[in-house]
Amino acid sequence: MKRSLLSFFIAFVFILMNTYASTTFAAPSIKTLWQLPLDPGFTFATLPKNDSVIHIHSKGVPYKVYHFDIMTIDQKGKVKNKWNVSEQDFILGKTKNEYYLIAVNYKKGMVTAYSLAGKKLWQYKAGKEIDSINQANERVYVFTNEKIIALSSLGKNVATFKNINGYKYFSNDGSLYVLQQNGIDKYELQKYSNLGKLQWKTNVPIPTTEQLEQWDVTVNVEIKHISDTYVYIAVDYFKVKKDEFRTREDEMLQIDKLHAINTNGKLAWSADIKAYNVVEKNDRLIVESHQFVYSIDQKGKPNKIFSQGINDVMLTENGDFFFLDYSKRTLALVSPEGKYKWKTSFPKQDSDFLYGRHTAFFKTYDSKELYVYERGKEIGVYKSNDSFYLTGLDEQKRIIYIEGRNEKGSYLRALKY
Repeated sequence: MKRSLLSFFIAFVFILMNTYASTTFAAPSIKTLWQLPLDPGFTFATLPKNDSVIHIHSKGVPYKVYHFDIMTIDQKGKVKNKWNVSEQDFILGKTKNEYYLIAVNYKKGMVTAYSLAGKKLWQYKAGKEIDSINQANERVYVFTNEKIIALSSLGKNVATFKNINGYKYFSNDGSLYVLQQNGIDKYELQKYSNLGKLQWKTNVPIPTTEQLEQWDVTVNVEIKHISDTYVYIAVDYFKVKKDEFRTREDEMLQIDKLHAINTNGKLAWSADIKAYNVVEKNDRLIVESHQFVYSIDQKGKPNKIFSQGINDVMLTENGDFFFLDYSKRTLALVSPEGKYKWKTSFPKQDSDFLYGRHTAFFKTYDSKELYVYERGKEIGVYKSNDSFYLTGLDEQKRIIYIEGRNEKGSYLRALKY
């Protein structure tokens, strides 16, 4: 079954997309730089680039075909270049230097890449229908029923993998890891080189208990992170005794494990903790767990560094984490050592939290106010009567891009904070 990648991509191109509020008034510290009318549709991406911004906008989705307008807009809001393209689906490709647009026609089995200025870069024909497409680490992965074809950023076929059953994860060097379930409590991890050759396979350790025929057993296994040295796998094992009344604690059992498997397929260590999210920091692993944040050394020994209780924690790429206490309306940035870098309060309990690298936002549930923070300090409030959502953020130039809607239509607005 084909699933549109566009719907997934829109949620992840920028962490602040699909956030709704109402706006027309800006606090003194936030001002409108320019506003540009848009055709009906939705924003796919807004990408800052040097002294301009690239805005990709869809006109609609009739007959499962997306029609995109791609505009290059200067710092004064003037359109310097505009072109359009139509296809069944799109994703953004990315190299170290720039983004490019990848169009896919599933039925024809064709993938076409365009520069954001409208130049056709390359085209690849798979020779059969395409099931899905993905992009990671400068490679484009084309999935057919039988194969996974790895394309370089220039559109060249650099590797072919057999498309076997299982959950698939690509590492930074292009290697493929496949997590395959072979029973209720049997999982196997397979590693293929970046050229598609099987290198090893190993069983994922699953907790075992006696008298399984008397229990209902559920096992969830998920790869949380792949680094240059380890594959981190979370295992959640839960069983309930088969009876009509399940009120006693001894009739339920839950075991949580976090495994580190090295690049040779050997188990390096296991920790008895539940892992929601993990980030490597130097020689340690920072783990967001249930009510606690842990630091795990290279031998697998966990150390509690922060107690979050029932509040929210969000790990960042460098190992810092945001701590949100909604009852006290406080937001803090905490180091991997568990020390506060800064702490601040936010105005309303009924609000959603969003963040960039240095900038944080609170959007109230009533969609009336957006509060902007930078490095722990409130720097402005944006309010209005038009519905809007955030489409892009340029932290270097301190510009927020929003798409707004009112009775007159849609518009793209640049806000300076």
